[in-house]
Amino acid sequence: MDTTRANPAIDQKAFPGTPPRFFWTSSPWAYAKEPPRAWIINFYEGLASNGAFQSGQYNVRCVRAASGTGRPRYRIAAGQVTDPATGLTWQRATAPEARSARAATAYCADLRLGGHSWRLPSVKELATTVDESRGGPAIDTSAFPGTEPEGWYWSSSTAAADPRARWKLSYDDGYTSYRDVATGHVRCVR
Repeated sequence: MDTTRANPAIDQKAFPGTPPRFFWTSSPWAYAKEPPRAWIINFYEGLASNGAFQSGQYNVRCVRAASGTGRPRYRIAAGQVTDPATGLTWQRATAPEARSARAATAYCADLRLGGHSWRLPSVKELATTVDESRGGPAIDTSAFPGTEPEGWYWSSSTAAADPRARWKLSYDDGYTSYRDVATGHVRCVR
């Protein structure tokens, strides 16, 4: 997925012929609903959606890996959470109040937690904190206590389909969007 592109949101040299449509993931939705649902990814714009009935028909792209990664093994110290798998270090707490995307960027640029410089994460980086097996909030709450279970968290990623908009993520279940939000929560990264 490449959220800097649209129609399709993917590197067409690496993945030629990818249609700008929804593709299955192997991740079931954490909420038990009937009929059961699973996550799908829209390669038109990069949107992740929980709205697919598992009996539906969507495109498929397969993947293989040398080994599974399992749950993150976070290291927590001094208000920071480090994910050894990604190399990212996160602000453990959510910023004190919701704010605009521009104010979110400024907040992270001004943050001096542990004497380090911080920034607003990309939507891909933010998605690495989602725990697909949980909902409301869909994150490890022992590592990230106080995460807002509803509402949006800003990313630094602009939407290729609408360059005036920013991508954001909801920890209700891990849903991403770039539409119709004026304020959101902030968690910085370095």
